[in-house]
Amino acid sequence: MAREVQCRHAVDDAQMACQLAEWKDAQCLATLAAAHAEAGEFDSALKHQKRAMDLKANDAHFQKLGAQRLLSFARNEPIRERRAKPL
Repeated sequence: MAREVQCRHAVDDAQMACQLAEWKDAQCLATLAAAHAEAGEFDSALKHQKRAMDLKANDAHFQKLGAQRLLSFARNEPIRERRAKPL
């Protein structure tokens, strides 16, 4: 139950950031996409990630990362950061 509440807060916070940026900030939209994916809302995740990529169409690095995220979302997988192994 606590995880669902955290996911809902993450989505709400990311939506607020996007609203404040007037839905024109690609990073805000990508963050919202990741929050939706974490909440299991993959259709919304795909929609917002595509919009983010549209806003940064000329940024090759952003496009590469975005394409990886789209594949994950299409497989119903949230984004997971890979942690370095301790030395």
